[in-house]
Amino acid sequence: MPIHVLSEQLAAQIAAGEVIERPASVVKELMENALDSGATEVHVDARDGGKRLIRVADNGCGIPSAELELAFVHHATSKLQSLDDLFAIQTLGFRGEALPSIAAVANVTVLTRAADEAVGTELTIAAGRVTGKTPHASPQGTRISVDNLFYNIPARLKFMKSNGTESGHIHDLLNRYALAYPNVRFSLTSEGRLAFQSTGNGAMADVLVAVYGSDTASQMFAVDYNSFDAPRQPDEQSQDGGGRTPNIQVVGYVSSATLSRANRSHMTLFVNGRAVQDRNLLFAVIEAYHTILPVGRFPVCILKISLPAERVDVNVHPTKAEVRFRDPHLVFNAVQRAVRQTLLANQVVPGMGAGVDGWPHISRADRFVTSGYRPPEAHSQAPEQLALHRQHSGEHAAENPGWSSGAGASLPPPIASLRPAAEPTDTAAQQPGPAATPARDMPLPMLRVLGQVARMYIVAEGPQGIFLIDQHAAHERVLYEKFVAERTATERATAQPLLEPLAVELSAQQAGRLNDAAT
Repeated sequence: MPIHVLSEQLAAQIAAGEVIERPASVVKELMENALDSGATEVHVDARDGGKRLIRVADNGCGIPSAELELAFVHHATSKLQSLDDLFAIQTLGFRGEALPSIAAVANVTVLTRAADEAVGTELTIAAGRVTGKTPHASPQGTRISVDNLFYNIPARLKFMKSNGTESGHIHDLLNRYALAYPNVRFSLTSEGRLAFQSTGNGAMADVLVAVYGSDTASQMFAVDYNSFDAPRQPDEQSQDGGGRTPNIQVVGYVSSATLSRANRSHMTLFVNGRAVQDRNLLFAVIEAYHTILPVGRFPVCILKISLPAERVDVNVHPTKAEVRFRDPHLVFNAVQRAVRQTLLANQVVPGMGAGVDGWPHISRADRFVTSGYRPPEAHSQAPEQLALHRQHSGEHAAENPGWSSGAGASLPPPIASLRPAAEPTDTAAQQPGPAATPARDMPLPMLRVLGQVARMYIVAEGPQGIFLIDQHAAHERVLYEKFVAERTATERATAQPLLEPLAVELSAQQAGRLNDAAT
């Protein structure tokens, strides 16, 4: 096939594919333009998950009528004048790609009025070509309507998710930007109904309640960190020739130890007002929670990181979702220290003196009373093993004769929550034979319970030493194995309707998936 130049329309559609991945990408680009224009109100309307209609209206400075058509030309922008500006960008957009990319794959209508104009202007564009421009009454600001997204690229439409899923992505995007810009009033109307609205009063705590609910917001701590106020470490020097250390500010909110999620989707990071996905910064937050959250659990956080613009390169990703720092180690340390100091200040992390002053001094007998049971009477009693991996108990008892039934005396029973009430005896251990499915994890040997720490962990003694067991996770695993065994035996899990309804808070994406599954 000979080499040839692509048509202008095809090249525009290919370029649009890098910037516009889904309806939420359109909302993001238009919202960032609104924020760059100085808007204090941003209203978003979406129909059919944004596939049929996306409308973003703001009260910013507007676009002058003489420059309106130029705004939809590739690489036309008001935010860069020279190459030097590229390395100290103060705005969210700068490439001049968003509007022409959107216009290449949809029908666009723009209604705008600049502050010094008496009458607004309406511009209509279809498949990248201007089809009309007329004077029109309009308040100051800009309203952009995007109809029939990807109508001229049927292959891209096939990869779109359901309306509920796409609406969830738009809702999640509004939530994040409302948290990052609490002084801007955001609202989202989805399928004709008001789905989200922030106050715009500048209080991030109010936005937290609007986004996550009062229960979640009450379990979060405010972060306010300035690297100039923190003591310097020997290795914290800038990599530039002058050896100057930049000022790094970190503000936002982080969750307490009682609030965590199973993935990183609730960790939101903004760098100089720009939403980013930086693995190193996420790792810095996770490291700050080391020993606080169990493995596999992640915090809820919204952190706004501010540093001099010349020390951040934002021109490294097609959608500007990633950035590059001149001093990545300084930013990493600042984020980790900001989160860790906040947790320490709120007594989430026990200090070195916690064993003396932080924990109440209670007797061994009272220690078990607070857990719901009392220690046994002073008479000989066989040690009981924890009800974890019960199919292996017989093997380990035979391999370790010193841990036989006659070896213990006056030992406290295991934590009651680990043993289901309906199974007082270990029936699995009495039935020899291989298990149906071999355990993938290392089975526990026969253990002897020594005590309980903070009503969360069991301290037990075994042949190889001390074992520390998360009793809640162990109980969940016991119930999980029980349900799996029931389903394997009957091919149907035992279930019944709840006697009382249980209120569950779902994110917009989760609610969308649930609605899709219901239909």
